[in-house]
Amino acid sequence: MLNINYGHNRELMKKCRRLEEYAIFVDTIRKNQAKGQDLQEAVETAVESCIAGGVLADILRAQKAEVVQMVLEGFDQEAYEKAMKKEGYEDGYQEGKEDGYQEGIEQGIERGICGLIRSLKEFDIPKGQILQKLQDTYELTEEEARGCIEKYW
Repeated sequence: MLNINYGHNRELMKKCRRLEEYAIFVDTIRKNQAKGQDLQEAVETAVESCIAGGVLADILRAQKAEVVQMVLEGFDQEAYEKAMKKEGYEDGYQEGKEDGYQEGIEQGIERGICGLIRSLKEFDIPKGQILQKLQDTYELTEEEARGCIEKYW
């Protein structure tokens, strides 16, 4: 199975300009829908845009009505919505993963600060030295370091 969506199978697209133009046309329709246009408006706008850009221009000029009708009849809204849902899920998953990663880093730093304060306290290290160690080790301001000492002392 070949993916002929625009941006995929570049070698095939280089060999067959018509296929590439078709992929651009379909991609333009999808982008128009993503902007909130209904299917008919998205197709008609894509036709005009592609003619202006020289994409399938000869076919679209000669058979505009037939192309619009064919696309409207053949477009599977359910499949499109499913694909958009999947894309949205993947985007959300990636964002959640990045947020979780950042949260894990922050928790790790917090635990490290807590452990450092408690360990140095056990060795009777003065607060002033602990304050400086926190600032140097974790690149904290003096105010942030003082807040950590108050929290974990």
